[in-house]
This record gives sequence, structure tokens and C-alpha cells, in this order.
Amino acid sequence: MSLDNLDKNKKYLLACSYGPDSMALFYLLEKNGISFDVAHVNFGLRKEAAHETNRLTAYCHKHNVPIYTLMAEVDRNNNIEDECRKIRYKFFKMLSDKFGYDAVLVAHHQDDLLETYLMQKKRRNLPKLYGIAEKTFIFEVNIQRPLLNYSKKDLIDICQNNYIPYSIDSSNNEDDYLRNRIRHRVIEKLTSKERQDLIKEIAAKNDELNNVFSLINKSNIHDIKTLLSFDEITYLYAINESASSLDKSLIISKKRGLEIRKILSSKKPNVVLKITDKILFVKEYDAASFKFAKNQDNFSLRINGREVIDCDHFYLDLTGDISNLNITDDSFPITVRIAQPKDKTLINGYQVEARRLFIDWKMPLSIREQWPVIEDKSHNVIYIPRYQKDFVNDKKRNFYVKLH
Repeated sequence: MSLDNLDKNKKYLLACSYGPDSMALFYLLEKNGISFDVAHVNFGLRKEAAHETNRLTAYCHKHNVPIYTLMAEVDRNNNIEDECRKIRYKFFKMLSDKFGYDAVLVAHHQDDLLETYLMQKKRRNLPKLYGIAEKTFIFEVNIQRPLLNYSKKDLIDICQNNYIPYSIDSSNNEDDYLRNRIRHRVIEKLTSKERQDLIKEIAAKNDELNNVFSLINKSNIHDIKTLLSFDEITYLYAINESASSLDKSLIISKKRGLEIRKILSSKKPNVVLKITDKILFVKEYDAASFKFAKNQDNFSLRINGREVIDCDHFYLDLTGDISNLNITDDSFPITVRIAQPKDKTLINGYQVEARRLFIDWKMPLSIREQWPVIEDKSHNVIYIPRYQKDFVNDKKRNFYVKLH
């Protein structure tokens, strides 16, 4: 993306810190006749912050560009970088919602692109994109980055050659953060050819990622055989796609992903793995998925006579012939409750445990947790409804379970 792709008929919001990157973008937008307003956040973390806000405000007024400034307080006990980022983008969203900007323009440049890629390689994480996206959504705000073809030096040169004022954030000179170390020790020393080679490498890596996601998108990633057929990288991306479909913030590490793969490869048909306090990974025979943990619903309903029960858990019609349910008039009052593994019922003259039936029926663990049985007045289990994988609810039956 470049400034050539910006639409002169649209209105943009420029995120401007008064650093050389955003001030160069300010200049380029004016030069190219792009309509924009400015959003500026002062976190008060540096002694020069107030001076920068005043100078940027004066510059905007001189150029007849509206500016919206947020004086923000940051909780220093939290991750300051992350906290500042959230504050910035929530501010941009508020302004975008209020004034209807088509996009927010952010001055990330080629050095940022290369730094991000090298950090991704060093951390060996599983990014959905290598480098930085030209267009993205953050906090439901349309973000565009028109300077990814410009180096940091290019932008400083634009400011200096055109007498554009700017300020350098002194904290950028420190090597306390990994990004700063990569910037000073690697990026700033790259030759032009080395930069282009890295950019080509990023493009190739993203082509590989596109192929991985193309395969995942046309596959059933809840099918265990399919998951195990993937190579390790594709498998790890597939597991994370499955997790994010439940919770977008959930990230499965390589270590945890390979632990899950062992579970998928094991002969155990039903396995539950706790991922977080709220989320489980569940293997159920030939299928696997992430699910929200929930308290087992130990419903128990006492029924005194012949009536129709149509509740969230089951449908039961006791008004007609109920001999198929092993119920007689002497059975009442009956109780319908959740099955317990050691429950026993009489089948063909033999006492059979519910657990054994569930195994024979290949009933998934999550379904066992909501499967009902019928008890007579003496607390004997007189009926356990049969589970069928392809069962369809049919009101012609006098008893069926509603699966959720």
C-alpha cells in the first residue's frame, strides 16, 4: 500500500505522535491533497510530552487541520506498552464512531515491518501474518498503513528536507526492549540489498501461510484423522484456528499443541484436557474440539402421573402406551435424572451398567454428562434411552433426549 491508494474523496484520521514518522505522513497527506484530521494522545510518561503536544497543536492550527487530543493516565503497574496501545485505539474508535472517518492512518514504516518479522522469527510464534498488515481492524477500527514502503531514514529525510518539525522519543534510544535491540543492532545496519532480501523472505513466508490457511479452511479441523494427517506446522495452526473459533483471545502454544496431538494419537476414546479455568479440550472418539467448561447439570424431575413433559433436556409422553419404557402404573412416581456411570438396568435378564452401554454406543463424554435415565418409585433404574450418533428428534417417539 502507498499514498497512491488513498482516496481523495474520503476523510481520514491521522494518528500523530509528533515523531518524524507521523509528521512525515502529515506532510505527505497535505502534499497529495488527502483530507484528514489529527488524533494525538499524551500519556505524560516523558517530561517533553507536554511540549510536543503544544507544538503539534500549534502546527495543526497553522495548517488548518482539526486536532483531537487525549490527556491519558496510564497504570504503571500494568504492561505500559499494551496499556498505551489499548488507550490509543479506543480513542481512535471513539473519534471514528463520532465523526465517521473512513480509516485511521498509522505511520508504521518499513523498519517497523522488518523489526516485527525478525521478532516473530526469534520468538518462534505462530503469526497469522509475517510482518505488518497494510490494512487491518483493531478494536473494530479500520486501520491503514500507507508508509510500509518508506524506511525510517526516508521519513526523517522528508522532514528535514521540507522543514517539518518533529521530536524524537528518547526512550527509543534505549535497549531495554527486544524491538529496540533489533532496531539498533540489526535493522539500522542493513544494506539496501539486505533489506530487499528480507522483504522477499517475508513475502515468501506469507505465501506459505496462505497455503496453510487454504488447506485448513477446506478441511474439517474437528476430525481427528484430518488433524493427524497435517504436518506439524499446519496442525498447530489448525489447533489454534479451532481454539480461536471458541475464544479469539485463546492461543495454544507449541508445547500445549503437541501435548494435544499425543492425546489425539492415543487409543483413549474420550479425553478431557483443561486449557483454562473456562475452556476444555475434548476428544470424543473420532472428533475433537474446544468447549467451554460448565457445571454438570444434575437435573432431577419427579413425575407423579401420566402427562407430557417437554423441557430443555428431553421430551417424554406418558399418556399412551409406555411399556417400551418399562413403566407401569405401579412405577409412579418416577424420576428422570442424569445418568451415573454405575447405574444399572435390566436388559434381557441381565444387569448392565450405564457406563458399559455408553462405551458400546460410543457415546461422546460431553453427551454422557447430560444423558437421562428413568427411575421408578423404589429408585431402581428401569430405562436408559439408547444413544445413536445419527439420531434425529422425532415427536412420534414417546421419549427422546434433546442434545445441546
